[in-house]
Amino acid sequence: IGSMLGNRWAGISAVFLICTNFLLLSNYVIATMYAMAMFLLLLFVWFELYELPWPRKAMLAGLMTGLLFLTRSNMAAVAPLYIVYLFIMKAPIRAYILYGSVSLFILILGYLPIILPNPPVALGHILSPFFSYGFYKELPTNLVSSTSILSFLERCTDFLKEYYGFLTLFIFVLISIFLNVGRGWLTFLRRERIYTLLLILAAGLLAAHYLYWRFVSSVY
Repeated sequence: IGSMLGNRWAGISAVFLICTNFLLLSNYVIATMYAMAMFLLLLFVWFELYELPWPRKAMLAGLMTGLLFLTRSNMAAVAPLYIVYLFIMKAPIRAYILYGSVSLFILILGYLPIILPNPPVALGHILSPFFSYGFYKELPTNLVSSTSILSFLERCTDFLKEYYGFLTLFIFVLISIFLNVGRGWLTFLRRERIYTLLLILAAGLLAAHYLYWRFVSSVY
């Protein structure tokens, strides 16, 4: 992807950047859990690099979204984020329909064999990131959700302290781009579609993972 967007050195630099990821190199369990999800997200970008017609592009994106949800349910955030991308790119209505249909088909195909033997237990696990169902309703509240505004704000504060460097850089890059393009920012986003896709995914997944009120999770 780096080579296709830039040149050979951009590709080599991208590999070195991945190799400097301390979490990836030091925690095998985390790397294993997220490997498939990251691979599918990168395929989103890779497919977008090609000048494919909207129907084919939407179907491939639907396939990736369905597989992402099956891999990790917290990747469900990709679906509304990609719909935002389709809207910015002025995609035809057919693209939305194909994207939703393929995503739903993959989900049904993947989950049906798991759900059929024991629907309450299977659905309890699958739906737990969104709301309590089945036996999850009987678990103590503090295990499945954060009912305290204070605990949520505490997590947000920890997040800001941990990632202020990244957030500052991210915001300043955005500001500098929008100052340079002026009022033509929408034209810029449609022209630089790879950057737009990465921007939407980065900002959206960041918010979905760290600013989600339901779970009591650590910044790490």
